[in-house]
Amino acid sequence: MLEKATGDTAAMWGPAIVGCGSYTTRYADGREASWPTVAFSPRKSAFVLYLAWRKHTDLLEKIGTHKTAGGCLHIKSLQEIDVEALQRLITTAARTRATGN
Repeated sequence: MLEKATGDTAAMWGPAIVGCGSYTTRYADGREASWPTVAFSPRKSAFVLYLAWRKHTDLLEKIGTHKTAGGCLHIKSLQEIDVEALQRLITTAARTRATGN
């Protein structure tokens, strides 16, 4: 899904995050860091997606049961998710990050 959304090959970002693409994020203290455009981490408590979801709450509402925290989307069960809606959200969020809009 991530590769389809970004057109980039998935890569490991540390020991537990798989991401596609990259952008530079700037922290409040002025330092910068590279981060994947979209990424996921299969955690014990939930499947976590790192993506620019805040501008797309309309799409977020359509995916099914989830929680959000910070820049993350937490999905406890993929069986409760509308996969097509999730793909639209990931693709739209990847475009948002790529264009900065």
